[in-house]
Amino acid sequence: GSLLQLPSVRAGIPEVAAGAAGLSAAVRWLHVGDLGSLSHYLKGGEAILTNGTGFGRDAEARLETLRGLTDVGVVAIILELGVVYTSVPVEIREECDRAGIPLITLGRPVAFVDISHEVHSVLVDQRVSVLSRQSALSDLFLSQVLEGASLAQLLELLSEQVGNPVLLIDHLGALAGSAGRGIPENELLIAQGGIEPARRLSAPLPGGGVSGWSLMVIPLLSRLTDHDRLAATEAARAISLMLARGHVATELRWRDPHMFVLDLLDDEMAPGMVALQATHVGFDARILVPFALVDTTEEIDSDSWNELAQSVRRLPGARLISSLKLGTALGVIGLEDVRHKRSRADDLLAKVEALTARLTAGKPVTLVVGEGYRSWKPLAPGMRRVRAATQYVVDRGLTGVYDMSEPDVDRLIAAMKEAPEFQEFVRLRLEPVRRQDAERSSTLMQTLVAFCQNGGRKSETAKALHIERSSLYDRLGRLEALLECSFNDAATFMGLQLAVAAYLQTGAVAHDR
Repeated sequence: GSLLQLPSVRAGIPEVAAGAAGLSAAVRWLHVGDLGSLSHYLKGGEAILTNGTGFGRDAEARLETLRGLTDVGVVAIILELGVVYTSVPVEIREECDRAGIPLITLGRPVAFVDISHEVHSVLVDQRVSVLSRQSALSDLFLSQVLEGASLAQLLELLSEQVGNPVLLIDHLGALAGSAGRGIPENELLIAQGGIEPARRLSAPLPGGGVSGWSLMVIPLLSRLTDHDRLAATEAARAISLMLARGHVATELRWRDPHMFVLDLLDDEMAPGMVALQATHVGFDARILVPFALVDTTEEIDSDSWNELAQSVRRLPGARLISSLKLGTALGVIGLEDVRHKRSRADDLLAKVEALTARLTAGKPVTLVVGEGYRSWKPLAPGMRRVRAATQYVVDRGLTGVYDMSEPDVDRLIAAMKEAPEFQEFVRLRLEPVRRQDAERSSTLMQTLVAFCQNGGRKSETAKALHIERSSLYDRLGRLEALLECSFNDAATFMGLQLAVAAYLQTGAVAHDR
């Protein structure tokens, strides 16, 4: 469109004869010449200035020439009338309309050198302007990195520059970070999926360590501009630089590039930055499974434990591992399919056991695994749950692979038993029975425990207690009267089972007996 406003072009009395839909295309260069030989010398983005020589003598030849220009990406044709053509041939007009290539006719002769000089001067000025803006944006983002800006701050800065929400997408298509300009993250994800790729702006992060990562600008608040593209490109470079700088800082601080797992665990580093760090050290997986190695015997010495952790770190698919304390270490297993979790965990434990046989005289180590996650963001709370479960594993002396993503009533009770409300529930349910046994030396608690453990099945309960069924019926009747309840009521019986399971964890039943 701006091409038509140049004085040298306006002097030729320009008219858009066809292809008006393509007037907004950017012109990269202006080429003057014979149409028949031009296509071999073009790279796309050029406007062609011609008097029609070489277009072809018949309609078919003209169409072949025009299609050749279309194939190489010509964005406009300026045709001077009066030398070869006094009017535009119908087939040329129709083909330009079909291809969306503007065909601009000049009704009066103009020196081509004047048009060429003016167009190229404008293009050079525009290029200088672009370089100037690019340099300013580069300085802006680079200064933020050097001043220690976080990933979130860089995303916010880019969002301010483009006036739209910004997403950081990892190599698996998961969201690693965002700056929503007040728009909730879930709405941004919905918008991302609903906007055609051609309408949103994507800038890949440069560098081999972040291959497949990209910044995405979602045009929800304003239209995208050339400035937005420059800003996104410079922000992508800055984030890659921040990654490299952060990785070096991590190594200097910890002398261990894997310690950022603990930063994620303690919320000291944004999940997006952790994901970048993980990619940088070569940990690339579709499914992330948090795990903990636990010395349940608490007998492995510190040197052996540290050597064990270092050895596990070098195992394929489980390289991110950091020691929390002596006898406990945390890491991440990488999987391509969550269905492989158990087999990979078994394989890892087998390798660990082989190492413990050499390093720790065969002392057992338990492997605790959590759920599988598709990004680092939900992995952080998942890691904390695995860490919390390590004490339960130690208290119970569990061995082998313990998958905490599977339901476990005993672990639930262990997590709840310190809560005053839960302690009060257990006391109210069982105190009458405990008091009766203490006062009369009866065995009602033993009977209640066996009844709950056998799921309320009376035959199995009688066998477990080595008593006749009639004796069991008598005891159960006494228990119902004492507790003022009916064992046939499902909710009541479920509450008793829960209270008994909590009671068993205290180890008090053996004393009552």
